[in-house]
Amino acid sequence: VAGAILPLVAIGGMVRLASDEISGVADLAMGEPKQVRPKQVRLVQPAIPQNEKWNREKRPAHLQRLIELSSGTLPIPQLVIWPETAFAGLLGAERELFTKTVASALPYDGLLVTGVPRRHSRFLLLNSAVLVQPDGEIRESYDKQRLVPFGEYFPFRDLFPFATAIVGPMDYRHGTSRTPFTLQHYGLVQPLICYEVIFPGIVSQTEPRPDILVNLTNDAWFGGTPGPYQHLEQARMRAVEEGIPLLRVANTGVSAGFDAYGRTLARIDMDQAGFVDVNVPDPLAPTFYAIWGETLLSIGLLLLAVRTINLDRKRSLRQ
Repeated sequence: VAGAILPLVAIGGMVRLASDEISGVADLAMGEPKQVRPKQVRLVQPAIPQNEKWNREKRPAHLQRLIELSSGTLPIPQLVIWPETAFAGLLGAERELFTKTVASALPYDGLLVTGVPRRHSRFLLLNSAVLVQPDGEIRESYDKQRLVPFGEYFPFRDLFPFATAIVGPMDYRHGTSRTPFTLQHYGLVQPLICYEVIFPGIVSQTEPRPDILVNLTNDAWFGGTPGPYQHLEQARMRAVEEGIPLLRVANTGVSAGFDAYGRTLARIDMDQAGFVDVNVPDPLAPTFYAIWGETLLSIGLLLLAVRTINLDRKRSLRQ
């Protein structure tokens, strides 16, 4: 049985990824899009070097770059997206500057999804994505749930009294709710911050099912390694496995838009400052993976283990 299930899962994945060439088969297997009504979004990649990103003196210049890229070509789409921690100051402490920046970047009816750090308590921060109106009012927010150990928090800090002396007293706190943003015309938009996007099945835990996935990230700290490109391909897989278009917006690459089949809609390469407008198609009907997750794979592995044990027993009896 396991031998039958595992090949079927693999064949399904190959059909899905080959949809450029056999889109008719893929449409029958995975379901037609609910409707064809592209929604335009502007992705902004500021390409700020990691060694400058948290420099307070350079923050006005960084924000001016975001403003210029966001309003670079008219008309400006209703939805503009900036990367993770695009506004590098604490939101509560620098709210006036944040409001002024947003007002300068958006049209009167525009909306912005951006990453911002927020304070939760004295020694705890939140790595957040926020949906912002042109007047700077935050309509909705999402706090990152999958934090990077030692990068965003020190595990078991209480057991290591020397931790504060090494990494400081501050940690990020994980979020507790995964609810999509609601945007008129765009539908339900689910943020995924940085490496949250590498985890299979994370979107299937979201209710209701989103129409667009948005991955905000900062890959500058990877440097010249393959990391940014690996991160990009892992993000693409979330679009394929869930049948939901994904927009990836990075501080310094690679930013891209993918449709529900994982096909590239637009792209800004590594270390390039720029923007690109993406016409985002609607999602497909829920995929096999979105419905079943890894249930059949788990059953197949269990049956394979049982079969292996039985074969070992038979060999032992023959001996």
